[in-house]
Amino acid sequence: MNKQGLVNFFEKNDLRLGALLFVLAVFFTHAPFFLYIPVPAISMDSFNYYWFAKEIFDGKLPVIDQPHDFPWGYPFFLFLVKYCGGNLLTVAFIQTLVFVLASSFLISQLSKTIKYGGLIAAFSLVLFAVQPHTIRHNIALNMESLYISGLIVLAGSVVAFFRRKDTLAFAGVVVGVLWVMLIRPNGIAMLSIPFFLIGFAYWRKLNCKPFWLILGGLVLFNIAGNYVFKGKASFGDSKRIEKVIRKFQKRYKTVVKYKSDVAPTAQSHTLGNMAKRYFMNPVLSKPSFYYSLQQTNYHLVVTKNMAQDTTLEMFDGRALVDTFSPNLRKFIFEGYAWQQYDKPAFSNIVQYNFQPRNKWMLVVHIVYELFNKLKVAYIIYFGFWCVLFYSFYQVLVLKSRSDFWLMFLILAMIHLVSLVLLPFLHNSFQARYIYVSEFIVYLGFFIGMGYFLVGKNDWIFEFNKKKST
Repeated sequence: MNKQGLVNFFEKNDLRLGALLFVLAVFFTHAPFFLYIPVPAISMDSFNYYWFAKEIFDGKLPVIDQPHDFPWGYPFFLFLVKYCGGNLLTVAFIQTLVFVLASSFLISQLSKTIKYGGLIAAFSLVLFAVQPHTIRHNIALNMESLYISGLIVLAGSVVAFFRRKDTLAFAGVVVGVLWVMLIRPNGIAMLSIPFFLIGFAYWRKLNCKPFWLILGGLVLFNIAGNYVFKGKASFGDSKRIEKVIRKFQKRYKTVVKYKSDVAPTAQSHTLGNMAKRYFMNPVLSKPSFYYSLQQTNYHLVVTKNMAQDTTLEMFDGRALVDTFSPNLRKFIFEGYAWQQYDKPAFSNIVQYNFQPRNKWMLVVHIVYELFNKLKVAYIIYFGFWCVLFYSFYQVLVLKSRSDFWLMFLILAMIHLVSLVLLPFLHNSFQARYIYVSEFIVYLGFFIGMGYFLVGKNDWIFEFNKKKST
């Protein structure tokens, strides 16, 4: 096959190759968990979500006395799994499956929009899938996995909107926003995305009336859902929003004394301080999932006997599990035979102190260690920000009429909006809040790498009219 034939092959099979590459990567990184060490990551936050799910399961709606005001979406998901007879492993499997389907949607949309977009999206998502925090999120009994999948669906819907520019595509964006709002409290920040798109629509003189009606539908659905599940017709999680406002009001008045011999120092919550920690994050060493994080899961569930520990506290230590909800642990662990994993061979399989017992997990570990030691993340983050500034240059300075650069800026907002809000919502920078949208960083890096290596001849990055139909 000559060079032109090879180019035609990749262009023709862009979607198939991209999807296959991604599915193989997820199987390579996630399958060892289900095959060899199926102990889901569980925390006391998991007990909080399962308590809400149990209230739904028992028909005790609305849940008025919720100690923490978090969205009802994830507890409702746990309820559905339990109602259908699933257990903890079922939750982990479905979360991983949803992650695969959501990512396939993004790969498909980018493949239809730009040449080789499927492979670009696949390379980005493959790097994202090999990260230990991604693996942990997908098999953890926490909100993050479905939140990540929702952000990926939102990204794919943004791409579809710039290709189609119609009401159906905008409805897809709103569905993505509603998804993340119903999973995590800070998902409300993604409401900025449809407003950016409406601004673009006005600029392009599109009919925006249906867009406003769809946004109104999102508001009504959110309010109605909160009324049904929480007994309060509010938009978003009202108690959480009030808590954030109170914290923000007090933040700059707070004084912290770190040591007796150090003068009291005002807390620093500036955007600059957050940015410094953000850019340091890519070069920090992170533990591999296998041989480190998974050992923690085993220790909590099996060694500490979480299913029978009477000292467990939930809602940030406000209440004992057995006192607050006597049958909650049975509801959580029923159908999950965690006792079968109480074996030395199983516990040692993920420890550094013992010779690796499983070559598959060792290879996954080595792949990430190479990624980590070579500081690949630093290069990727640097490349992403270079492409971001270049896109601003194209749009603001060169007044580019190319929808591609505007599309990239809106996609970048999925990552940047949460980053900008961090100083106002949290006491300090925590990398876990930006990991969930890190796939956008990888996507921007591969877009930029192709653009600057191939050249500015529109071979890859101008919208492909043939594919946009």
